[in-house]
Amino acid sequence: MVDVEYIKKRQKDGWSIRKIARQLEVSRQTVRKVLASPAEPPRYRQGPQTAPVMGPYMEIVERWLAADQEAPRKQRHTAKRAYDRLVSEYGFRGSEVTVRRAVRALKGRRVEVFVPLEAVPGKVAQADFGQATVLIAGRTERIFLFCLRAKHSRVPFAVAYPTEKLEASLGMGQRLGIATALLGDPATLLLDEPANGLDPEGIHWIRNLLKGLAAEGRTVVFVSSHLMSEMAVTAERLIVIGQGRLVADTTVSDFVRQASKKLVRVRSPQAAALRDLVVGPDVQVESSERGAHGGDGPLFP
Repeated sequence: MVDVEYIKKRQKDGWSIRKIARQLEVSRQTVRKVLASPAEPPRYRQGPQTAPVMGPYMEIVERWLAADQEAPRKQRHTAKRAYDRLVSEYGFRGSEVTVRRAVRALKGRRVEVFVPLEAVPGKVAQADFGQATVLIAGRTERIFLFCLRAKHSRVPFAVAYPTEKLEASLGMGQRLGIATALLGDPATLLLDEPANGLDPEGIHWIRNLLKGLAAEGRTVVFVSSHLMSEMAVTAERLIVIGQGRLVADTTVSDFVRQASKKLVRVRSPQAAALRDLVVGPDVQVESSERGAHGGDGPLFP
């Protein structure tokens, strides 16, 4: 059988008909016929390549590999594990090499992915790190920023750090937790000890933030705290709960006035005479029976 492609290739390389005929041990007439014949059209594969051995099992292996995405790493299918299961569960008669090639091909497939451009309000947040050049005390400084904001939210959260290697302190974690609570722009916000762990600057920040949210009228802010001094400068109204019961629901000023009692305890061996001297329209005297014997004496609210 004459190698048509070889003859035509050698002729393009500049070989003579005589040299080609001598190389292939054929007649020069045969070489001339081959060179005069038209070129054969290229042959293309019709349809996908068939896999008679592995084809019926490809869907099974692909299903295993898809389920492995949710499984722990050490419990996922290797090619050896897939081969063993095919043999024991499905009676596979092919070689392990065939399964390895199929697993390699399936794992090497590129999965089409996309980034959604739309998001449900309050359900998705965007975070980013960046740098900025600012003027601090007359000097130009470079700071590192962490920015966080929920989709459709008008409450951005940004923190500036002096370095990228700074570890988050308790106050920083507290700020991040408050920012997370504000992501969805909630109508009602309940915070438990929000000033805990904050430095004086952070306390000032949380005061202004809560007052600003309440002033906008879109968010009702409830703060649970044991620090009455902090609530006195932050809250507009107090709700006091004791042992599961409502003790008070009033303004801060009214609560302080009602809860504060100005008492003066005086010890005197002449309690009766002292009472007559200090009694008046704005002074109430409560006597103690032990006053005459060195006890507590009268009380002057």
